[in-house]
Amino acid sequence: MPRRSARSSIWPLVAVGLWVPTVAVGGLLWLQGPSTEARVVIPEDDARQGIVVTLDERELTMHVMRENLDNLHGILAAMAEDDRPRLVELSRRAAEMPGPARRSAALRDKLPDGWRAMGKQVDIGFEQLAQAATTPDADLMGPLTEATAACVACHQTYRLDLQL
Repeated sequence: MPRRSARSSIWPLVAVGLWVPTVAVGGLLWLQGPSTEARVVIPEDDARQGIVVTLDERELTMHVMRENLDNLHGILAAMAEDDRPRLVELSRRAAEMPGPARRSAALRDKLPDGWRAMGKQVDIGFEQLAQAATTPDADLMGPLTEATAACVACHQTYRLDLQL
């Protein structure tokens, strides 16, 4: 009977034993191809209506919201300085700024009618603010409150669910 070398070891067999199942599982996954099932991140404790969007659609929507917030900041600054011509200009800009549905056909198909209706109310509120600012001593807080109430209602009603 041939004598076994003291140098031989069980480790090569263990390595091959681990390699074979790894290759088999990898091959099965490769044959299945990429998963076509989309995953969506949904917060468990958020009862708002979810709108499934891609990362690009979310970024566009967030960009529009940041533009709205920048406009609102400018409007408040103009009100604080009682700069009515600037207030008219900024309010009209806010009213005419296109929302995400006007900037993306894909989003237009995804955004519910209620979302778009609230966006329209924001536009109407800012246009009413611009009109009020053309009249000396006109109430400015009423139209501004109407515009921002639509913002608040939308944020309380909808959330963006990111499709992964």
